[in-house]
Amino acid sequence: MAGEGRSDTGDKVILGAGVLGAAILLATRRAQGAPGTTDEALLQILAAIGQTVESINVTENDILKAIEAIVIPPGGDGMPPPTQKLSEVIRFGRAVLPATGVRIYETVLFKARVTNVVIHFPPGCNGLVDVAVYRAAERIVPREGAISLNNVTLVYDFGVGNDIDDGIDIMVDIANADAVWPHTITVTTTIEER
Repeated sequence: MAGEGRSDTGDKVILGAGVLGAAILLATRRAQGAPGTTDEALLQILAAIGQTVESINVTENDILKAIEAIVIPPGGDGMPPPTQKLSEVIRFGRAVLPATGVRIYETVLFKARVTNVVIHFPPGCNGLVDVAVYRAAERIVPREGAISLNNVTLVYDFGVGNDIDDGIDIMVDIANADAVWPHTITVTTTIEER
C-alpha cells in the first residue's frame, strides 16, 4: 500500500518496540524472581528484537544495555533501591507561668525510634524549672527524676532503643517552681522510622 506513509522499516520499528516492551517486562519480572523468567526466554526475545530492528542499526547488545539500564540501575544489584526512612523533628516549647506545670504531648503516627532529644534552658531558670521527657509512660530523659539547669542546652543522642509503636505519645513535663517569673523551655525530639 504505497502512498499511505507506511514502509517495511516502519513496521519493523513498531514490531520491534512491542518486542522490546516484552523483553523489558520479562527482564523486570526476572529481576523480581518471578517463575518462568529464564535467561533463555530473555535471549529468545532479544534475538527477535535483533531480527526485527536490524535495519536501523540496533544490536542485541544495545538493547540488552537499554533493558539493564531500566531494570538494574548503574551500580545496582538488581534489587530495588532502599526507601528513605521517615524522620520527624517534634518541637515542644512553652512559656510556663510561675508556680505551674504543663504536660505537652505529640502522638507518633508511625513505628519509630527516638534518636535525639535536645533540651534548652534559657538564662534565668536558675535550677527552678524541671523537665522530663517520656515515651508513653516510660521516662527516657532523664531515666529518673527531672532535669533543672540554667542557661544550657543538653543533647541526648540514642543509638538504639527507645522504640515507639504508631499511636504512642511522646510527652514532655515542664514544672516551673519559680514563684515570680515565667520561663520558656524548648524540647526538641527527633524520631526516625524503624
